[in-house]
Amino acid sequence: MSKKTTIILITIIALIFISGGVYLWQSQEKESSLESMDYIQIKDTPEGKIVENTKEGISMKVPEGWKVELPTSEQESVSFYSSEIVQGEEGEEFMCKMTSSVSREKTDITKLQNEISFNTSELFTVKSHQFEIVEVTGIKALKSVLNTFETGYSITVNVPFNDRLYTFIVYAASNYEEKCSQEFNEFLKTVSIK
Repeated sequence: MSKKTTIILITIIALIFISGGVYLWQSQEKESSLESMDYIQIKDTPEGKIVENTKEGISMKVPEGWKVELPTSEQESVSFYSSEIVQGEEGEEFMCKMTSSVSREKTDITKLQNEISFNTSELFTVKSHQFEIVEVTGIKALKSVLNTFETGYSITVNVPFNDRLYTFIVYAASNYEEKCSQEFNEFLKTVSIK
């Protein structure tokens, strides 16, 4: 073998090893950056399906017949979809959609109300907006009933507890506000925060 051929062969082998190493390193980095979400689970119980988040100390019952979608990252919510599909302005949509999320945030009801009022008026054209103090699992919470031209009707319940903020939202398709509100109220009765 000539010296030139040997150098080319060694270069090719080195490039293969470097490429393989970079690939393995990147795949390990990707796997380690995808945090396991196995602390959020759906459990079948005699009372129905329960979504439990052991890391954040919360559980809630999936409404009968509803579909549930677990998050794939901490930035996503647990989503619940009603079984009823209705005709909306932009085609078919779920009659009701609910979400549940938890963030690390130490706050209180007064601060939340001020932030929500400011952000809502800045981002949306508001038809109506009402606040109410409610209780979820024995903890004081802020309920915000909002109707905007951009997003339609929704209810948000924020539960500040210790260093966390538990947020529950229901979105209703047009003309189904009352039905979705009732479903949401029943859902909130099943929430347990520890």
